[in-house]
Amino acid sequence: MGELLAAAEKVGTRRQEATRKREAAERRRREQEAAAAQAKRVDALARNPAAAQLTPAALATFKHAASIANPKFYELQRLRKSTWDTPRYNRGYDVTVETT
Repeated sequence: MGELLAAAEKVGTRRQEATRKREAAERRRREQEAAAAQAKRVDALARNPAAAQLTPAALATFKHAASIANPKFYELQRLRKSTWDTPRYNRGYDVTVETT
């Protein structure tokens, strides 16, 4: 009887783990979609010639709105692994300056 209960607990634990993995994958997919949508909005703003006339405060506001936390960074940090070469934030904008 004890073996049966142990087997049932093991199956339950595996189901919970599988559910957590599915939820984490779904959460990552949603975050990536949100980051892509923000990047598209900011790219459209960057292509607009009027964007060059924004005040520094307005530009900083748009940059802030186009940045989201990188879940991979925090996952590595939680696991006490190296976060070198993993950005803390995913930026949905480009900071290169075009010269004419």
